[in-house]
Order: sequence, then C-alpha cells, then structure tokens
Amino acid sequence: MAVVIDRREFQASDLSTGDEVISPYWVAANPNEEVSVLQIAAYTGPRDYQLGYFEQVAGATDSSQLTLNGVITRSPTDGQTLLPTGLINGIDSEAIAQNTFDPNGPFSFYIEWLASGNTDFGDPIFQPTDRGASGNSVLPGGDILIRTFPLIAPDGNAIPDTFLLFQDYASINFDWNDNVYIVSNIRPA
Repeated sequence: MAVVIDRREFQASDLSTGDEVISPYWVAANPNEEVSVLQIAAYTGPRDYQLGYFEQVAGATDSSQLTLNGVITRSPTDGQTLLPTGLINGIDSEAIAQNTFDPNGPFSFYIEWLASGNTDFGDPIFQPTDRGASGNSVLPGGDILIRTFPLIAPDGNAIPDTFLLFQDYASINFDWNDNVYIVSNIRPA
C-alpha cells in the first residue's frame, strides 16, 4: 500500500513506527528563536560526522542544487561515546558538540561523514540510492536514513517542539544509534 506525504510516495514498510515523525522538512516552531542541536550519542568509530541543514529549494531533485550549512561537527576522536565533543574551526575542543542555527524557512537535515564525503539526507529525494534501510526500492531517491521522534519527559509527556534525531550511517546494521541528537524549537513543515 502506498501513502503520499508531502508529494512523495512511501510504501507501508517505510512509514513511521510508534511515535516516529516522518517529515522531510521542518520549520522553527518559534521563528523568533534559533533552532538548538545537541549531540547526545556517537556510536560509530572515530569519524568526523557533521550535522547540518539545508533550506527547501523548490523543484530541486539533486543534492548538488542544495546549499549545505554545517551546524556541528563531531570530533573524530570521540567514537563510541555519550556527549561527544565537537570541532571548533576544525580543531578538537573539549566542548560538547552543540550549536544553534536560524533557518529562513522550511529546512531539512543532513549528516555527512566529512572524510568520506558520504551524506545522508533528511529528505529521501536526495539519497543517491536505496541503501536497503527498508528493503524498498520504490522510494523516490532512496531511503529515510534520518529518523525523528518526539522527546518524552519523565512524566510521559512530549516536550514541546523537541525531537530526538537518529541516524544509522549508510544503513549498515540498522541500529539507529550511530549519531543521536536532541533538536529543539522545530515542528514538521
């Protein structure tokens, strides 16, 4: 069974499970405040992953048409760790990998392993191939490789406009914890 979301056709196996929110694009929930990103886990080897965003480009069908804006870059020395440190101007810092950004409208996320140049996109239309995350080759472009869930407080309620963002880099083992972030002040576009 196919479902259309934001003009994109998804098969049932690609749809969200549980509380997952599938949205290729997001907006700042409060446009007068910046979007905040904090990396809380990095369960890959020592690699320099960068989380960033790109603004929606009408009619774009290829990632070369996008302007990628880096937000945080994880220190390549911090693999298999909680609260990894980030790079500041390309130099390891002792600061936790976190930052803010101010989008001008609808945006999506990307995560790139800088040393390899391989990038996963929050909008699957820009994935160069279906990497098998869902076993579905029907998706436009490729799979959904960045997944989001509402952040739930200890009382069981969702924290408003705050999400957990998960990535399984290159969909190798489907553990969805290679890079984990808390992103605040966003809502689906």
